[in-house]
Amino acid sequence: MDATNAPSTTHDPFLRASAGQGTASVALKAIRLTIFAILAVFEPIIRVALSLSALVGVSLAVFNRYVVYAPHFPFWLVIGISTGCAVGLAMYYKLMRFLTP
Repeated sequence: MDATNAPSTTHDPFLRASAGQGTASVALKAIRLTIFAILAVFEPIIRVALSLSALVGVSLAVFNRYVVYAPHFPFWLVIGISTGCAVGLAMYYKLMRFLTP
């Protein structure tokens, strides 16, 4: 192969596209790893806070509904917020699983 038949690597659009895709892939993996690391650091705090909120909310609602019998206590609102805390924790774990390297 002589110099006139050699493929031009400086003007090859496929090479540029491949290099651009590789760079974008590395950048996205770096961003994903950074977000995962932040979520992993805060996981124990969020797990305790949301689990405790859900448990205390359900306990408080049941206690006020059946033991104290407070007629104006927002039972379903407290149950809904407690369920939201549990669902939020599940979504947090789903997000961490999605970002796992």
